[in-house]
Amino acid sequence: MAAKRSSVTRKQLEALLAEALVPVEPSGRFVRRLRARLVRYEGSRASTLWAIVAGLAIALIVIIAGFSVALRLSLGLLSVLGLLDRRPSSPEGQQAAA
Repeated sequence: MAAKRSSVTRKQLEALLAEALVPVEPSGRFVRRLRARLVRYEGSRASTLWAIVAGLAIALIVIIAGFSVALRLSLGLLSVLGLLDRRPSSPEGQQAAA
């Protein structure tokens, strides 16, 4: 059973959408309250202080993470060098020590 596809022309689709999507105009009270909030947020300086504190905290965390990675790499390198130093250098050296 094949399903029938109904084709809708572009003009019909535009007409259907024009009926379904009715533009909404916000009330004057809503617009006034929104503008008042925007002015209040724009004028407050507490948000800039918060942004500075957050930026400094992120920078501190990044610096600590960088030092942690550097410390881990240096400890890994030292351990590899220590293992290489303990390994006998040649088979003749093993026979002489025995």
